[in-house]
Amino acid sequence: MGLSKPAAGPLLEIDRLSVDIRGEHGVARVVDEVSFAVGPRETVALVGESGSGKSVTSMSVLGLLPPRITRTRGSVRFEGRELLGLRSGELDRVRGDDIAMIFQEPMTSLNPAFTIGEQIAEQVRCHRGVSRKAARDRAVEVLDLVGVPSAAERLKAYPHEFSGGMRQRVMMAMALSCEPKLLIADEPTTALDVTIQALVLSELRALQERFGMSVLFITHDLGVVAEIADRVVVMYGGHLVETGRTAEVFAAPQHPYTEALLRSVPQGDTTGSRLWSIPGAIPTPEAMPDGCRFHPRCPHAKPGVCDADEPPLEPIGDGRSSRCVRREELRLSGIGGDAGGTGALAAEPLGGSVLPGGDRK
Repeated sequence: MGLSKPAAGPLLEIDRLSVDIRGEHGVARVVDEVSFAVGPRETVALVGESGSGKSVTSMSVLGLLPPRITRTRGSVRFEGRELLGLRSGELDRVRGDDIAMIFQEPMTSLNPAFTIGEQIAEQVRCHRGVSRKAARDRAVEVLDLVGVPSAAERLKAYPHEFSGGMRQRVMMAMALSCEPKLLIADEPTTALDVTIQALVLSELRALQERFGMSVLFITHDLGVVAEIADRVVVMYGGHLVETGRTAEVFAAPQHPYTEALLRSVPQGDTTGSRLWSIPGAIPTPEAMPDGCRFHPRCPHAKPGVCDADEPPLEPIGDGRSSRCVRREELRLSGIGGDAGGTGALAAEPLGGSVLPGGDRK
């Protein structure tokens, strides 16, 4: 789990963020009126399948979307300062310093023509204005901090000389080199095997505690969410469908898409059994259905209700919200967590058979 949230205002506030992208089929809205916040020393997981708009949302925070084909509206405030509309030079002072980002595939993020040491030291010199020696010393320090063995010798190595897990550690070292207040991690463990994934997550939690960072963790893996996040923000089809504290969302989801994501997580010993998956796929931005965007894939959808008007994201108490017109009449299944509220995945499978119309017994 992330660190507990102290009583303070949000560090990052995203308010009614919308992103339009111009493509071969015209202009499509890929992020639609998204609003959420990340508090000091808090870990928030942005969750959803590929194509839900998670990465576009995160890249909008740092102005990383190509301006020629994108139009961004709304507000992104960091420590009360508006980031949308800042010039490139002003954003450059924020990127890598106050806000750092770890990408999913480090091999495409690291420059193959420069050594690891050169790339980390360049960032330190850019934001801290220190000497080459001081920047090199800092590079050794952060590489050692994230568990790269023989850090001083590995400074001279190039990205292709590292394994996938070690490259991800290098990306973590680079992100932490200037001790950011907010770390955005975009699917940083997806390409790693489960053993290395667990090590990276454990190190990330320890580093968060050491530096007092907030973390915005983008993922489709609810097992990772249970391990690291204080709160969950669930996206589908470009907008939010549910938000809440991790343990509460896992124990009692308030949107059928969240329930479906939880049901897709293998529970206990699944040897010899068929794993469950959500039927169909997220619709493209150009072909969003009327009404609830999830209703064509939803086992609880009711004709004439779910395919009529698009439901709003409504607060449902205790910091939770849901975008489901049938929420109050459904009994959705979750995954148990412990009394301490860790949201840990339980061994029991999701229970209950589906009645006609989508309700559970």
